[in-house]
Parts: sequence; C-alpha cells; structure tokens
Amino acid sequence: MEKFLNGLKRKASSSSQNDLADLDDLPWNPTDRKRISEYHVNQRNEVIRKYLIIGPCQLRGHIFKQSMVGSILRRFNSAWFDQYPSCLEYTVKKDAAFCLNCYLNDAWTVDGFSGWNKFKKLSEHVGSVNNFYNNALNASIDVSRFLLRQRLPFRGHEEKEETANNGNFFELLKYTADHNDVVSKVVLRNASGNKQLTSPIIQKDIVHCFSEELVKKQMAVVLRFVDKNGIVKERFISLTHVTETSSSSLKSAIDSLFAKHGLSITKVRGQGYDGASNMKGEFNGLRSLISKENASAYYVHCFAHQLQLFVVAVAKNILMLETFFYMISLLLNVVHECVQKDGCDDSKRRQAHDLLGYINSFDFVFFLQVMVHILEITNSLSKALQKKIMRF
Repeated sequence: MEKFLNGLKRKASSSSQNDLADLDDLPWNPTDRKRISEYHVNQRNEVIRKYLIIGPCQLRGHIFKQSMVGSILRRFNSAWFDQYPSCLEYTVKKDAAFCLNCYLNDAWTVDGFSGWNKFKKLSEHVGSVNNFYNNALNASIDVSRFLLRQRLPFRGHEEKEETANNGNFFELLKYTADHNDVVSKVVLRNASGNKQLTSPIIQKDIVHCFSEELVKKQMAVVLRFVDKNGIVKERFISLTHVTETSSSSLKSAIDSLFAKHGLSITKVRGQGYDGASNMKGEFNGLRSLISKENASAYYVHCFAHQLQLFVVAVAKNILMLETFFYMISLLLNVVHECVQKDGCDDSKRRQAHDLLGYINSFDFVFFLQVMVHILEITNSLSKALQKKIMRF
C-alpha cells in the first residue's frame, strides 16, 4: 500500500512539473492568454512579474480596422496608448481593447471593449486620481507614513475584528476612517476582501517604497568625553559618508568632521574600533595614522568585542567544538531552506537525515550542555561591559 501511495505522489509531482509554463513563451496577444488562475499555483507570481516586464500588447503604428458604430465609421485611436501606456492593450483578432491590470488580477474579460464612440468608459475603468482604489491606497500610505515618522510598530499580536487592539496600522486606519467620509467608504468593511490594501504584504511593499537604498559607504563617529562635572559621557555625533574605506580616507573624513565642530586630534586621549585591519592595523591602519599625529591617542579595543573574539578563537582551536558550531550552522540553514517554497529537495532531505544522526550523538549533547553553561557566563559579562554605567 505504501509503495502504491508513493507511486501516486511521484506521478502527481511529475504532473505538477509538466503544468509549469515556459516563461519565455508566454502569449502576448490578450486573446491567446489563459487566466492567471489557470497557471500552476507556484508559478502565478512569476507569470505576473513576466507580463509586467513585457508590458501591454500595444500595436503602435498599426492601421486599425474601421467598423460601423451607429451610423459612423469608427476605430481604435493609437493616441490612447500614450494616455494609458501601462495598461491599455489592443488585439487585432477581436478588434477590441483590453486591460493588462485586469488580466493580472484575474478580472479577465473575453470580449474586451470595442465601443470606440464611448471612450469615456475607458477613462472610468482606469480610474481618476480620486477613484476607489486610489483613495484606499492613499489611506494606507498615509497611515504607513505616520507610523514610520513616529518609529512605531505596524502589526498587532492578533489582528481580528473581535480583538480589542489590532495593532497601530489597523487602529490608525480605523481612526482615519471615523473622521474622513471619503476614506470610510473605501477601507476595511466597505472594501471587498481582496481590495482592502491592508495585508502584511501590502504594508511591507509600502514601507519598501519609502525606503532609500544606500550604496554610499558610511562611518559612525562616537565621542567619549568627561564633562565639566567630571562625568563620563558618550555621544554619537555623525554618520559620515566616505568615498572609500581605506585608512587614509577615513582619517581625512575624521579631520573634516573635527574641523567642522572646532575639535582637534591633538586633544584625543584614546581611540577604539572594531577588529578590521584598515582600522586597527599597527602600521597603516587608522589607529596608526592618528597615533603618528598624536601619541597620546592610545588604542583600546572594544572590551565586549574582545570577549566575543576570544570565545570564537578558543572554539576554533578545539576541533570537535569547531565541528559542533559548523553543524549548528548547517542545521539552521537546512531548517530555513526547508520552510521556503520548493526549498526541501532530495539533497536537503539527505542532509537533514545526516544532521539528525549527529544531533542524536553523545558529542553533540555533551558540547551543547558545555556551551550553554559557558555562553551563559560570557553573555552576562558581555552585557555588563556594554552598560552605560561602565567606566573604562
């Protein structure tokens, strides 16, 4: 019986693979396409993405067919492509206009639109600045903008209608709807289930639009000083852009920053960085360049960072312990990949089986117990070293 069921699974798997479409051979003509819902469930997003890249079927320069509408010969106007460049489509086979956005959202029409004397209907279909969808989207964007500016979390622990508090995003959207009739008509219960524009995915997309991808190299500068009352303080003063991360470039950036604030390298009595060679290098690192200018600027490595490096160095010198951490990293990778779509293939299953054998071994259990005790101590020490009350 088990062999029979396994055979069925293999056939089903093979069949599902055969259902996958060739993304490089998707039909461009609207009348030749099948509905998005007819594609394999695991491929629909890829198909949508591909059509967005290809763009709408627009036959620019084509001499469009004339047809009798009422008592007047009319035809499709190519200027409409310029008016709606991202969504309007035309097919010669049906002499009709279609909407790419509707197709991608599975609101597909078989016949299309051919009422060339009623172009206003096309405008109504695409929508104006203040149409239903734009108002709903703008409401979600405004809520997101406010939460981002105030650095507040979006999500709640439980986002159900009967829950007293649905999280900042939903509660603020409710508040906005209660005080704005236009918004109230297009959000939450007044919007259809798949058009509310409030899902976690939509929220993340909106946040991503606000974000700015920085490719500039940056250096954080923090000053530790003693005030007039003899109290040691630390202040973050700048996130400085640098052209490159060489020691000379970093030194130049620090000089410019100090000059801007009326400070001098000659008054520095200490310097500390991470373990990168361009920072702490004895001969050509930033540490060395500052020490040459001011011998009193003694280099002190971050104590908490030193502690972490010490634990790593010790682990690398014990082969069985190094193997233990390596297997832990493999285990995390396998678990992470297996929860992804189509992530758990045969090689991952075999790897998971081997890992299961290792974590059931005496070596794994022994080192796990040892490291729990050691890291409990070092973690407490590391946190203590990073407290503001520390004076070193």
